[in-house]
Amino acid sequence: MTLNLPFAAIILAHLVCSISAGQQPFADVPPDHWAAECVQQLKEQGIVTGYPDGKFLGDKPVTRYELAVLLVRFTQVLSQSTNTQVSLQNSQQGHIKKTQTKAGKHNSSGVRQLDEPAKVLFRNGFIPQTSPLLNEPNKQVTAQELADALSWIAKRFIELKVKLPEDDQEVEKENIQPSANDN
Repeated sequence: MTLNLPFAAIILAHLVCSISAGQQPFADVPPDHWAAECVQQLKEQGIVTGYPDGKFLGDKPVTRYELAVLLVRFTQVLSQSTNTQVSLQNSQQGHIKKTQTKAGKHNSSGVRQLDEPAKVLFRNGFIPQTSPLLNEPNKQVTAQELADALSWIAKRFIELKVKLPEDDQEVEKENIQPSANDN
């Protein structure tokens, strides 16, 4: 099962939205479209930006690269809304901006360089080294890959919010071992 933009957008929107009705978020998403409210919220949050022609292209399959871009923006919005200290550092650009609109750099052979969003997510502990998002960036995302990525991000936010006990039974975060199913 491949993943298209409305499906990915709806899942992300339900995680961050308080939805405002009646607005047309993109030229190809009319106000009465079933996903218009969620798409509008994602646009307002800066998670989706659309294409230069003002369209959303919701029937277009999502690539791993595009999902990684959305997830970087999503983690930034989520960290702001939960007051979690997350700085998505990238060695070449400093911070990834949630308003970033370019789909990525291309090398001389026209292949996208995956230096940006997936590696940023990996370097900051949001996806594991085994994540398919780190490979074949132009490949279409499956529903399983989306579910796994959202699960990893949720786990990372839980880790960041873990409060150590104040009594004698302190547990160090470094001593917490991930289960075999965490990858």
